[in-house]
Amino acid sequence: MKKTVRIILLLLCLTVFLFSGTMIVRELLEYRRGDQAYESLEKYVEMIPAGNDGKSSQADGKGLDSSAFPENETTGNLDAKLSTPLPTVDFDALREINSDVVGWLYSPDTIINYPVAQAQDNDYYLHHRFDRVTHKAGCIFMDAGNNSDLSDPHIILYGHHMKNTSMFGTLTNYKKQEYYEEHSTIYLLTPRKNYAISVFAGYVSPGDGDAWKLHFSDQEERSAWVQAALERSTFNSGVVPTSEDQIITLSTCSYEYDNARYVLLGILTPLK
Repeated sequence: MKKTVRIILLLLCLTVFLFSGTMIVRELLEYRRGDQAYESLEKYVEMIPAGNDGKSSQADGKGLDSSAFPENETTGNLDAKLSTPLPTVDFDALREINSDVVGWLYSPDTIINYPVAQAQDNDYYLHHRFDRVTHKAGCIFMDAGNNSDLSDPHIILYGHHMKNTSMFGTLTNYKKQEYYEEHSTIYLLTPRKNYAISVFAGYVSPGDGDAWKLHFSDQEERSAWVQAALERSTFNSGVVPTSEDQIITLSTCSYEYDNARYVLLGILTPLK
């Protein structure tokens, strides 16, 4: 009898082991398929030195010319001068794959180098890649309530926090001051113009918080919203947006508690 029980338990353990192993392999293959799909888009993106003279200028390690950043002061109303190589994106080719494309998000020296799409709702690209194939990685996408020409005072981009750090899986690294200091500028490239995102705050928010507020009743409400973000920030940027600055938020899941999100805020400034 005892021998029979031991055999049954052994078989159960073996079944659980095989099932777990199968699920892990499936997940790894799913991640790989997602990575390969986005890697296939790299042929439409060419890295070339950028600058007014076609050459990269002396970089200050933060992506923009240091003269555009008064030390420990606001970067509001930046006269942004590019001093880092940026991708050149073939948006015409990307439109043939998916007409929903509105831009390309690029963070130097990170995995973030992805197309940005926009659907009629905020659900579709949670479950579909840029090539419209159903996939858990989804696609980086702009809030359906935003204008695709980036004319809104507050723009929101969403992306999954993938376990293999793809998509927005590295955003939570901004919980550390050192990471912010090494990645204080992100770039959003569009068919019309390119933008620098000067990161100024990032914090953990409940999913029902006001981090995703698109419209404000007046300037006082907006200023209070910005100040609350600065006070909750996981790093100190020394940057305070002005009332005229356009703000962009990058949003992903975080895991401090149920329905937690990490939101990263930056000033969106057109590049010359």
